[in-house]
Amino acid sequence: MSVDENEEHDEEEEDARDDSMERLLFSVQLRGMVLVKKRRRERQQLDLRTRRYVCNGIANALQQQRRLNNARAVGQSGG
Repeated sequence: MSVDENEEHDEEEEDARDDSMERLLFSVQLRGMVLVKKRRRERQQLDLRTRRYVCNGIANALQQQRRLNNARAVGQSGG
């Protein structure tokens, strides 16, 4: 191999390494973005479950209070 051929071969290998590193970096960035989105979605679902739980608890407490008030009203009316 002549010196020119050797340098050209080295440049091709370097270009191939650069391309490989760029693909790897892109892959890692993409995976990171997917994980961030996944965590955000999980957090939102947890927030929704928590809100639902709290809302159900409030609804149950209001329903219980209504029943209690109705029972008192019936008791006071002599029914």
